[in-house]
Amino acid sequence: MPTLVSTQTFVQGNVLNADALTNHVVDAKPLATFISGQDAVATPAPADEFLIATAGASPAKKVSLSTLAANLPTGTSAASLAVTGATTLTGALTANGNTILGDASTDTLTVNATSSFGNPVTVSSDTTLGTAAVASATWARVTTALTVTKTAHGLTTGNTRYLVFTGTTPVASSVLNGTYTVTVTNADVFTVTVADVGDTVGTVTWFERSLTLNATLTGPLQGNIPVNVASVEQATGDEFLLKDASDSNRVKTTTGGIIKAWAKIDLNYTTITGSVTRGTPPSTASTTAVITCAGHNLRVGDVIFTTGGIASDWYAVATVTSSSVFTVVTALSAYIAPTTINWYKHNIIAGTNVHCAYGRNNIRAIQVSFINKPPTSSSYANSFNIWGINSTTMYPVQTSVTTGYIVNLYYQTSNGFGFWLNDSSGGGNANTTGQVDFMSIW
Repeated sequence: MPTLVSTQTFVQGNVLNADALTNHVVDAKPLATFISGQDAVATPAPADEFLIATAGASPAKKVSLSTLAANLPTGTSAASLAVTGATTLTGALTANGNTILGDASTDTLTVNATSSFGNPVTVSSDTTLGTAAVASATWARVTTALTVTKTAHGLTTGNTRYLVFTGTTPVASSVLNGTYTVTVTNADVFTVTVADVGDTVGTVTWFERSLTLNATLTGPLQGNIPVNVASVEQATGDEFLLKDASDSNRVKTTTGGIIKAWAKIDLNYTTITGSVTRGTPPSTASTTAVITCAGHNLRVGDVIFTTGGIASDWYAVATVTSSSVFTVVTALSAYIAPTTINWYKHNIIAGTNVHCAYGRNNIRAIQVSFINKPPTSSSYANSFNIWGINSTTMYPVQTSVTTGYIVNLYYQTSNGFGFWLNDSSGGGNANTTGQVDFMSIW
């Protein structure tokens, strides 16, 4: 069977000249059987070669399968491309339309890209991530034929969507949830084929832009993950999300208020000594007292009770110049040369969101300062317990306008709160030891 054809024909007796012979060779063209008549290769190997005509050059050349695959033109596109086996795609890939990755539960997907997931994520049940669902659609089912009605649904026959069904009995309708290929009846109606189970009417939603993972999301989520949730007022029965450190840091819910600060405070105290001066020598007056104490650890707004140097009273820190210097504002202004001043610190045995606890020297009056402060002075509640009292009966959480106890100005502010322990005789007992436990909720 011939595989070439020429425009030059010869008959018996023709004289063979150079032109005719040249035309016979140059004008010869391959017939279809030039290819179809050859033995077939079922699985081309990377080294197998093809004939190729390079643009603007002659003669024809050869190219191997591996070289051809590695040099597909930039912007190559394919309709309904199916790729099986191990395949590597380099460069940007754009997939328009419905895209299926894997066709079995044993298939895996690896995405080597910047992600908010700090560790590998394993997926094992149906999960849909996507934009807001298409709503206001209704459905009706007759055996396995399910009809969806949605004004201007925007779908075309062959589109695939993950449909979420709601019916008269949610459990019975949810068994129909799944991925379906639609057949469009008109602009407002399409049909899908489902199992003959569950409800027969209801509403349905689907995602127009979504990624459906046949998996359950497991493993830790970490990093700065943006969320957008609605804000509501707390009501009876509301629950809060929390990280359960006792159960592999799984996210769970709990009911009740949020404890924002708590601590165990030792009723014994440590005397801290510094140096104070007020005004400028020899006699310039000022209401600002400058106190020097290395590593004082005080912040603006923290409250201390001082003795010596300036009048014994409660003072709020006005400014912090350095880790060794801070100021308070006094009622008097006369010049004071550098002299000794004391204040009294209670040890925080344990706790969170509590910066410090300073008290009076011989009265169990204590001012607590938070690390992170509530928004207003009246937006939180405190709960107290007293432990290890070895003297008279004590009654906690009293307020007083008496100087030396906790005055109302310092009792509860956005910086913290003050309390004092009142014994059965009506005053603070200087000989008590033990600890006070408190919780602050806001």
